[in-house]
Amino acid sequence: MSNANTLVVFRHGLFADQTSMQPLEKYITGHILPGCMTDNHSYPWQDPVLDTGIDFAKYLVGKVAGDPKIHKVILVGHCQGGLVCRVAVATICDHAGLLGSFRLRNDPWLTNARQKLQAMDTVLLDEACRRMHSVVMLGTPNSGMYTYGQLSMLATIAVRETTRLVTVRGWNNFAELTTDRLFTLLQKVRVRDVKYVSLSGSSYSRYGAALGVKLADLPLISRLAPSLDVPNDGIIEDSSVDLSDAPLPPEIAELDKQYKHVRSYTECIRVAHRELAWDQNVFDKLQLTDSWQ
Repeated sequence: MSNANTLVVFRHGLFADQTSMQPLEKYITGHILPGCMTDNHSYPWQDPVLDTGIDFAKYLVGKVAGDPKIHKVILVGHCQGGLVCRVAVATICDHAGLLGSFRLRNDPWLTNARQKLQAMDTVLLDEACRRMHSVVMLGTPNSGMYTYGQLSMLATIAVRETTRLVTVRGWNNFAELTTDRLFTLLQKVRVRDVKYVSLSGSSYSRYGAALGVKLADLPLISRLAPSLDVPNDGIIEDSSVDLSDAPLPPEIAELDKQYKHVRSYTECIRVAHRELAWDQNVFDKLQLTDSWQ
């Protein structure tokens, strides 16, 4: 079957640009969907995720409207890029639900997003939604970057101070990555038919100790803390990536039918957070999912 009518769009993660997604782009066009169209551009990752996702939705709507050859759109996001993809699909496929989640909230964070949503053409959104096929998320913090399992109380305090610091630096996305503010909006949204796949990695677990010594390898403790009990790719815990474990319900209408979580560290394969976008083991796992057909 020809893939000429399929568009795969990539969004990178924090501290990165489009080059970080090029190995995966090359693999998809060479092995998974030969002949497909691709779109891989940088975006201002420092901006609020909500605003960036809505801007991405507007871009996708224009892309689909301007090219009738596009019958199927697949979004692939690494780290924060996965959240950007989630917001974009929520915007396109349940515009009213997302806008409704803003009600009775007088929050400056929502001001620009509300104006952008209100200005969107619902007819074009509906047409674009019919083309949305799947969302693939690599190491995406679907419950936030820092879970209680990752941080002690002292570290939690440090994150709060860091939040103040990065805001001064112009990184206006940090609060969305370390709180549930974005997810409180998405829980009001319902996206149907679109497939979602998340993939997590593991370079160590939270039971790892300094100097490369694993606490799980020590006598007695190994019974209490197997090395892969709470896998962590260096940034994100598996429990944060897996939407089935999300504290707040995601925007996916039928989670059991539309969503699948894949772990790249089965059979002792370990991969760090940044490597998720170019590790061959990750690519092989992705190829086995039904995200593409």
